[in-house]
Formats: sequence, structure tokens, C-alpha cells
Amino acid sequence: MESYKQVLLDEELGIMTYNKFLKIMQMIEGVMRDAVLEVEEIEFNKKKENLLSKIENEEDKDFVVTYCNNGVSFRTCLKGISNEYICLLSGIEKGYNKIYKDIINKIINDRDVYTHASKKSKPVMSENEIVKVNCCYKIFFRIKILNKLGIKESLIRKRLLHDNRFVCAYKELFGLSILRDDNIYDTGEFDQKMWGYS
Repeated sequence: MESYKQVLLDEELGIMTYNKFLKIMQMIEGVMRDAVLEVEEIEFNKKKENLLSKIENEEDKDFVVTYCNNGVSFRTCLKGISNEYICLLSGIEKGYNKIYKDIINKIINDRDVYTHASKKSKPVMSENEIVKVNCCYKIFFRIKILNKLGIKESLIRKRLLHDNRFVCAYKELFGLSILRDDNIYDTGEFDQKMWGYS
């Protein structure tokens, strides 16, 4: 949540930096890693213990203990959140990753370049692309939170249709549109009362 607060502060001040991009990627990685089921962790630990019991050499055991960890890769986090929310927003089948495969490769490359300050690799995304990535993945993070709060998917889509910056970034980044319901202005009782004040 600290990263999210910093992103909101950057937006309020109108700042666009590469650190904002890194903060958003940290948010995505954190929320998706938290989603790893405890059952998977228990199963992994059982298999690891089974493997360790078969190893006789102490150096090999130390190696397995040190380097054999149940972690979710950053690529897996990006694929997971992209797949989940592109499907929710556009109504396409889960597992159809051709849409976001290239952008995920670019995100991973640039994240590694900015995180590790590599002189061998260069960033591949333009500043404009980074702004779109920031916009889309920040909204994906918000959708994840709204889902946890029990907000209906149709209501989330209706609300997002009124965020022109997101609609445009989503269309340009993924080539998709958000599903429209019959009445896009029916966004809940509170919003209906507040329409006159916007």
C-alpha cells in the first residue's frame, strides 16, 4: 500500500518518472504474490521435504534449502493480472495471452533495466507507452481491490467507461474495448445522486 500512496501522490503533483513505473510494478507483484494459495505453499513444502530426505550430501541439501523456494515470478504475476482483468473488462476467454505477450516482455525488460541499472540492456518502451502501462496496471490493481470488496464486475466496467484516460490507454495498449452494458450511467445509487455535481 505504501507504493500505491506514492503513486497517488505523484499523480496529484503531476509527476511522471520511471520510479512511478517501478512502484506500480511493485504493487502488481505484491498483490499477485499475496494471491498465491496457502495450499500451494503447503504442497510445495511437502515436496521439498521429500526431496531433502532423499539427498545424502550436506552441500546438496544446503543448496536445495537455499535456492529451492516457492516464489511466483514477476512474469507470472503480470500474466495473471493481465489475463484476469482483460477477460473481465473485455469479455474474452481466459488464457488468450497473445494480446498482452509483447507488452509483458517490454514491461519486464524495462523493469529490469531501471531496477538493475544494466548497461547491456536498454529500455524498449517510449515515455508514452510507460504512461499507458502505468494507467492500465494501476487500474488493474484497483479492480483487484474492488473485487475483494465485493463490487460487481458489471459496475466496475460501467465506472471505468467514464475514465477517459484509462479507456484510451487500454485501447491503445491492448487494442481492446471495455464491454458496454445497456445503461452505462447506472453506476449505483450514490453516483446517480452525484451526477448533477460533476
